[in-house]
Amino acid sequence: MEGRKIVTIASMGFMLERKPIESYRSQYDKFYGNILLMLGFSLIELLVVIAIIAILTSLLMPALSSAREFARQSTCASRLSSLGQAMNEYTSEYNDWLVGSPNTSGNGANPGGWRRRLYDGSYYVWDESRDAWPAIHIFDWASPLLALLSASIPRDISRRYQESKKWIFRCPANNWRARLNHSSRINIETIVSSYATSKFFTYVPVSKKTGTSPGSLFWAHPFVPKSYSPRLGSIGTPAIKVFLADSCKIDRSNPHKISNENYGYTSYGAWVNENDVARDSPSLSYRFVPAKSNAYRHRNGLNLLFFDGHASYYPEGSSDENNGFGSGSRKAMFWFPSGTKTAKLPSSSSFSNPHIIVP
Repeated sequence: MEGRKIVTIASMGFMLERKPIESYRSQYDKFYGNILLMLGFSLIELLVVIAIIAILTSLLMPALSSAREFARQSTCASRLSSLGQAMNEYTSEYNDWLVGSPNTSGNGANPGGWRRRLYDGSYYVWDESRDAWPAIHIFDWASPLLALLSASIPRDISRRYQESKKWIFRCPANNWRARLNHSSRINIETIVSSYATSKFFTYVPVSKKTGTSPGSLFWAHPFVPKSYSPRLGSIGTPAIKVFLADSCKIDRSNPHKISNENYGYTSYGAWVNENDVARDSPSLSYRFVPAKSNAYRHRNGLNLLFFDGHASYYPEGSSDENNGFGSGSRKAMFWFPSGTKTAKLPSSSSFSNPHIIVP
């Protein structure tokens, strides 16, 4: 027809006759509107998709959190194993004496318990001056190991204490901070020691006592089996005796204070019933919130380093199970020398556990 033209709209893929512009726009909008409607989402569909994403996220988050916790637990166990290797190196250098006992490595101590130079060329030489003592507390197991692992350790007490909270000495899941203020000697806010050794492995029997002050075998008690001494060879079965464990030693009256009694280096072990009050000790680790919750920081369990050098995870368990011998991390055999009569423990009046002889 005259005066009319045919135009090709390539993008639409078909032929249209030229019409008034308003008519063309109407067809164009309708065509693409239908396509967009088919490809897009309605508001309800969009909300459904968002809800599904939220549900999937909520399901995945616990799994991701669990994976992160497992990674922290594995890293902690690896660091404990490294400390176990250092402990064995220490016993090799110091004639089988354990680290962490007032009788063997605490400040003022000389491995072997005598005020003389026992081992030529070794790190420890007994000296009257406290500044010459490498350990900063009678229960300090960390500074002696730090001395073995480092070319040098800081002479300043506060700096040395800080160094014993870093590197393999630090559990990645431990972030509890507290202040240690011991007269004019040290006053510092720091991370609480991640690991503690059982105090019951640090004694000698009364029959082996050689003195009354550091530099001698002075740390003695009647509960200690007569055949025991703080030496690796006296442990008996090192695969079931704990050298170090996850810990959080804080003051019972102030959870952000570290007790001067031990600087966080030792504990009474986890066998002592968690419901009892330790009347003879102001520091806690495995019994009361918040200390207990931070000590049991790995899926409500502990990483334990045994004297044979292996590290394992144990759930909390109970002190009362198995006729008082305990279960999980609260097994009595983990925390005492074999043959220990718990009725004679220095803290026996403070707990309600059955009186047993530890295997």
